[in-house]
Amino acid sequence: MQATAVEPGLSGFVTIFSVFTLYMLPTIIALIKGKKILLHIIVVNIFTGWTFVGWIIAITMCFLDDRRYFFDNNLNNLDENSNKQ
Repeated sequence: MQATAVEPGLSGFVTIFSVFTLYMLPTIIALIKGKKILLHIIVVNIFTGWTFVGWIIAITMCFLDDRRYFFDNNLNNLDENSNKQ
């Protein structure tokens, strides 16, 4: 029985697709989860994801609680509190 060979073009495509998918995994997870800090995750992933540390930071941001990033609400609360005093 003779083994069938995989064409070089197909195996190269599968390899590139797999590496790209793994590289963009934090962005994909953020899209699926509907993260409010999606733009931040995309920027960190694209510009620092090529370093292992940048990729870890981006993947960690995907699983952090969104409530930590409500900067606009905190600023509004500060304005309301300053008016009460």
